[in-house]
Order: sequence, then C-alpha cells, then structure tokens
Amino acid sequence: MNRVFELSKKILKGVLAGTVLAGLLLDAYIPVNASSYDPLNLRETVTFDKYLVVRKGTEVPDISSSFEIKPIFEMIPAESGKMEVMPGPAGAVLKVNGASDSNNPNKATVSFSSTDTLNDENAKGDRTISFLTTDQDDEQFAEKNISIDLSGVSFTAPGVYRWVITETSQYTPGVIPDSNATRILDVYIQDIGAEGDANGELAMGGYAFYVGDEDAAAIAVSGSGSSNISVSGKSTGFTNTYAVQSLTFGKEVTGNQGSIDKYFKITVTAAAGTLDENSSYAVDISRAEREPSASPATNDEYTDEIMKTANDVDSITAQQLIDGKDFYLRDGQYITIKDIPAGVQYTITEEAEEYDQKEGIAQSDSSLDYDGDGANDALEGDLTGTIKTTDIYTGFTNTRKGIIPTGIIISVAPWIGAGVFLVVGIVFFSVRSRKKYRDM
Repeated sequence: MNRVFELSKKILKGVLAGTVLAGLLLDAYIPVNASSYDPLNLRETVTFDKYLVVRKGTEVPDISSSFEIKPIFEMIPAESGKMEVMPGPAGAVLKVNGASDSNNPNKATVSFSSTDTLNDENAKGDRTISFLTTDQDDEQFAEKNISIDLSGVSFTAPGVYRWVITETSQYTPGVIPDSNATRILDVYIQDIGAEGDANGELAMGGYAFYVGDEDAAAIAVSGSGSSNISVSGKSTGFTNTYAVQSLTFGKEVTGNQGSIDKYFKITVTAAAGTLDENSSYAVDISRAEREPSASPATNDEYTDEIMKTANDVDSITAQQLIDGKDFYLRDGQYITIKDIPAGVQYTITEEAEEYDQKEGIAQSDSSLDYDGDGANDALEGDLTGTIKTTDIYTGFTNTRKGIIPTGIIISVAPWIGAGVFLVVGIVFFSVRSRKKYRDM
C-alpha cells in the first residue's frame, strides 16, 4: 500500500510539473505586449455606392434596397502566404446621408425615384458599374452613397478584421439585382510602434472593399499599407439594372388575292403577376393608323368606331394588357409598346380569318427598318415569351392566293369571236360607205 501511495505522489508531482511547463510555454507563446496595446478607435468611414442602371430615356422606377453589415462568424485560419482573419469587432454603423437607424445601426435602406438625377454612362469613371450592353451611350445610372462608420469599433491587437455587407432588394418587375449580393470589408490593423517598444501602437494600415469569399484567408500585406490595397474583385458598390424593352409587332399581307386594305385584329396579353398592375406603358402608333377606315375586305364586325377606339392611344395600362389589348393593322403597319419591364410574360395573337397565317415577318416581306441601316429587317421574334434584355420585333405574315386560269376561257370564246367579226364588219362597211361618198 505504501508503494501505491509513493506511486501516486510521483504521478501528482508529474502532473504539477507538466502544468507548470505548459504555463511557461503559454507565456512564451503570448507576446509580452499583447495586453499592452491601447485600444484603437478609428475615426474612419468607409463608403460604397448603390447604382441603378436604366436605358437612356427611361424613367427611374420607385425601388428600395436594404443593406446589413455583420462580422464573420469565427476566425479563419491562416493559409500558405496568407494571414488569418478575425471577426470585425462590434460597433460598425451603416449610414445614409449621414444618418443611421438608431434601432438597427447595422442596417440601412436607400431608395430611388423618378426625381433622381441620371448620369451618362461615359461618366462612370472608376466606378465598378455593370451595364447591360457594350454600347457606351445607350444607358444611364443613378447613384446613392452608403457609409460604414467605424468610429465606434475598438481594435485591441494587430490583424485583419472582416465584415460582410449583404444587400436585399425589394422585388420590382424589370429590376435585375446585382449578380453578387454580398461584399467583403477587410480592415488591416498594424503595430506601428518603435521596435522593442513594450507598449506598441496600433494604426489602420488600409482596407479592402471587394467581391470575394467570406471564408477565405486574407491576402498577406507588409509595410505601412494603403486605403487602396490591391485585391482582385475590388468594388465601389452594388449595381441593379432596370431592364425595360420595347415590343414591336407588325402585319404584312402577301399573295395575289391578299388585300392590302384589309384590317386584322391583333391582341397583346400579359400574364398577371409578372408586371406592376399600377403601371402604364407608352405606345408608338406612328407606323399605323389612329383612325382606321374599314375597307370592303375588312370583317364587318370591325367598325370604324371600334378600330379607332382601339388604335387611338398613346399609352396603355397594365390592366389592359392583362385583359388583352386589341389593335387593328393592315399591310405594312407596325405598333410598338415601349418600356415593358424584363420578366413580363406576353402573348400576341391574331384573327387571320380566311388567310393563311405565318408567324413572323421575313426580311423579303418586311416594311420596317428598325436598326437604321437603310434596309428593311426581318421581324422574327417570339409571339409568346418573356421580356428579357433586348427589344422584340415580331408579327404576322398573312397570305391569300388564287389560281388564275391561263388563255381564253372556253365558255366565252364563241362570244368573243362573234364580237370580233361584228367589229370588223362595222369597220368594213363604214370605210366602204365613206369611199362611195367621195366618188359621188
């Protein structure tokens, strides 16, 4: 039993010795000045923008976007050549026009409206704005500024600190959100104290605002740093695009029995739920007629009054499209509905009556030069589909042909022959009578 007691004493001594050694190793691992830094409260503000891109000539819609800033969930270990990343300390505040939400200081909302100033596309500068087309003069953008106030953040050690900024946009027909709803903010805090100074001194070496991976280790930096640290995916903000397109539809009539004066009824319908039911859309009817006059070939049901009521419009409402909006066109006429938001589902139908109907209009049959190159263009877009990011040109080609017999129709040939002999006889006797008269 004494031997067991002695063994227990030896084990206890070993445990105590190990504990002391572990404490010494821990003391050796922790920098002696780690608890000596005075907390750093930055008097810094990081800014980013919210952009709304629209086609030139399009009115800015009423939309809002909300933003939230929060630190990453936990420390990200270092990787080869990269430093570890720590969650950003509490205290970052989002502000719009210098004001924050006292109840939710880590959240902010910006709104756009028709009164906002639009900048030309060529005024982009170094802003990271995403435009829909490569043309340098067909789009404009409105801009709002959001700031991240870091004055309430307290840093106690050097390192890389990370926050994630997330955007949430309200659904609005036609508005295409940013392809990436998050941005990363890394702030680089460094020790700028004199070498060997036990107290040390903290300062901000720079920051990076970029599109990136929330869980990736930070880039390795050295030296005094800069507020413009070079990282891939650098960003100045978030871009939403208000994509509205025109829908042009037309009518061409072909065939030796096709009437160029006949009016056809064409109906445009939009699916409820895919467009703002309180909106309206401009109509360009300059290539058609506001006051059609029914020809004998036109369906008797299409009176002048009915066709005038349908065509004499400068705009139509969303509800009219949902119910189905009628128009009346004859050969070579076209109508354009403007600024329909992307995402709207549409269908165009026609009453072809006794004509053979073909969807679309071939270039050889077209009467419209919509791209301005001097030559008429094919209109072969979908008659049923979804408005996307390009204008749609479509329509109907109606054909009516009849077989015309060649040569003389047999049933009337004898009568034609008799008529010819009668005419010849009259001429013969008339000439003879005149000659006899002269001889007298």
